[in-house]
Amino acid sequence: MALFIDAQNLDSLTRYDGLLKAIALWLERDDLADEIPYFVQLAEARFRRLLTNPELETEITVAAGCPVTLPDDFEALRLLYPADGRRDRAFLQLSPDVFQQGKHQNKSVFTLMAGQLWISPLPETETAFSLVYRAALPSLSLNRQSNWLLTSHPDIYLFGSLLQAEFFGWNDSRLPVIKSALDEALGELNKAGLRKRYAESTLVAPSPVVEAVKGTYRW
Repeated sequence: MALFIDAQNLDSLTRYDGLLKAIALWLERDDLADEIPYFVQLAEARFRRLLTNPELETEITVAAGCPVTLPDDFEALRLLYPADGRRDRAFLQLSPDVFQQGKHQNKSVFTLMAGQLWISPLPETETAFSLVYRAALPSLSLNRQSNWLLTSHPDIYLFGSLLQAEFFGWNDSRLPVIKSALDEALGELNKAGLRKRYAESTLVAPSPVVEAVKGTYRW
């Protein structure tokens, strides 16, 4: 099985129905029509665990409250600040135990507990906040024919789905080849995301650093 993307078929690969056909073509199987959508879903589950690209980020406005219900597609919080645009007044994230101690030194802080966002101190007047967060990768379906990952990186979707297909058929000889191609493509995409976010700039940490977040993955 050759692992390459035919440029002439690139347009069709950026749509879900085209991806399903491509998977069947690469597998040289015409009897897996019912199973192939499951291969795509399993690949997406792995993508959500591994991808840390800025393309996953989105920004919404939420009303102040305690607690604030997080969006259904929420995966990780990047920034919380007043909706008036003052990003220099961004809230500081604390671990849940430090947040509950209430020793915030007059800082605007937040924490994540039990799938909810907690803010302190609560504003005395009705206030909205801008929430920048990493959203889960949208699942493909017949009703959602594409997403940013399939549009820009159809090879990742193809390799990921083929890997699940080979697990299904237990084709041991192909598994290492496909997994290597997928891991390489995912690694390249995550590195590209870092370049897009930071380029060659020098990162500056806040001073002083009030509290490190315990057990939180910084990205």
